[in-house]
Amino acid sequence: MIECKNISKEFNKKILFKDLSFKIGNRGIYSIIGPSGCGKTTLARIIMGLEELTAGVIEYSKKIKTSTVFPENRLIPNINAFQNINYVINNKNKAEDLLKIIDMENDGNKYPNELSNGMKRRVSFARGFGYKSDLFVLDEPFNGLDKKLKNKIVELLKEDSTKRAILLIDHDVETIRKISEEVLELGKYK
Repeated sequence: MIECKNISKEFNKKILFKDLSFKIGNRGIYSIIGPSGCGKTTLARIIMGLEELTAGVIEYSKKIKTSTVFPENRLIPNINAFQNINYVINNKNKAEDLLKIIDMENDGNKYPNELSNGMKRRVSFARGFGYKSDLFVLDEPFNGLDKKLKNKIVELLKEDSTKRAILLIDHDVETIRKISEEVLELGKYK
């Protein structure tokens, strides 16, 4: 589906990565790990077409739709949690189901300023998860989640990866290695 060939990125005269080559298939979980500042988020943004490469080429087998959970919670402030999810997926029944999945069925009427960071993270996840895309990109999706909810989301991602490709960026190397088809390691992870 996506093939990165000898791609490089330089930012402010700093080389984030150089001559990377890897593939992301139509299905499965593909992950990027590495220390902070090594270019993980930048690489994901390049794959999504939000940033330019310095060198190399990315080939797509077809035009792809992506859904994303960014590292920061990007909720629309003047609509509630339910509306934030439904705004993206445009299916009220599915939005209600997603609120149940993330254990927020009683909080759908709350606005982002009324939600904890963990709750905002869950709404961001539900919004990206519910959107029908070819590639689901998650950057630090487990921040602010308790272990039980994190495990639930990991299971949802494993099941979802049978239908589409998932690109996961996180510092939880143990979880990443357990659930990923392939892991791309940037920089030196200690």
